[in-house]
Order: sequence, then structure tokens, then C-alpha cells
Amino acid sequence: MGIYAVKPLFQKSLAPVARLFVALNIHPDYVNLAGLIVSLGMAASLFFARDCPALFWILPAGAFVRTACNALDGMVARGLSVSSPMGEVYNELLDRISDAAIFACVGISGLGAVENAFAATVFVLLNSYTGILAKAAGGKRIYAGIIGKADRMILIGLAGIISFFYLTPFTWNIFLLILTAGSAIALLQRLRIIRKDLSR
Repeated sequence: MGIYAVKPLFQKSLAPVARLFVALNIHPDYVNLAGLIVSLGMAASLFFARDCPALFWILPAGAFVRTACNALDGMVARGLSVSSPMGEVYNELLDRISDAAIFACVGISGLGAVENAFAATVFVLLNSYTGILAKAAGGKRIYAGIIGKADRMILIGLAGIISFFYLTPFTWNIFLLILTAGSAIALLQRLRIIRKDLSR
């Protein structure tokens, strides 16, 4: 169910980086902050890319770094034994800010229709919020669904590469529609999982 299924393999590939961060005593909050800064850089590149198409290459690079930061923060927290509820709050909050900045900027920049960007941003946030609600209700955090964070990053990276070679609103509107529909479906999938978990 989504790219999230290969997360253990991705984390394994990042293990040397995590060990280095632990050895340097880099707090996981800084890793989360780095992910936010990268995301804001992606949003800025979207805003200016119509005038400077080379900026579209920031999207696949930034998508990879943001995904890596998201995986590393938990690995580093466990390695330093500093996992905490507040750390989880920071992680979730910064992730939501990152998503909102990136996908809203697709519409603000004029790359895609504003209404499509608005719908995509809303459903991405609702999908993420649903996963968090599961834990708030006494279950476990839900990441499953056909569109998760890693899937979103892969899609925006592909849209960026395509736009470097051939910039058209069609690419971004299709991207936003896929994101909206996929997030809506993932939301329903998560609700089904939550209902099953909480009924045990």
C-alpha cells in the first residue's frame, strides 16, 4: 500500500548516516527542522521556476532529502534515546507545514490551477490528520494508503523533471488531481483500518 511499504529498506540504506548523526550528537529536532527548510526551498523553487526552469531540479533533489530527513529523525531519536511525545508533536507539525507550503505554492505560482492546489492541499492534510487521529483514539499511527508522504514526494519530483523539459499547466493540474484523488482514497483506507483496529 504505497511506497511506505519499502520504508524498512530505505531506513537500512540510511543507517550509516544515522550512525554518523548519533556519533555527532545531532538532535532529531534539528533533522526535522532541516526537512522543513528543504521543503520551504522546494516551495520557493516552485514560485520562481517559471522564470528559471533550472529550479525544477530542486524538486526531485529536495523530495529525496525531505524523505530521508523524515526517516532519519526517528532513527536518530532511538539511537540517542531521546524519543519523546513532544518530539513526535514537532515531527507531525513540521510535516504538515511542509506539505501545505509545497502544494499550496503550486497554485500560488500559477503552475497549476489555484482551486486544484487548494483541493490537493486540503486532502493531503486531511489524509495525514486521519493517520494521527488513530493514535489519539488509542490505536496506532496509521501510514497506510495508496498516497503517503513518500508517494507525494515521488510525484512532485517527477512533475519537476517533466516541467524542466516541457512546462505546461497540464502536468501540474494532473499532478494535483492525482494527489487529491489518491489522498481521498487513502483517507478512506485509513478510516477502514482505524475502525478495524479500534473494534478489537
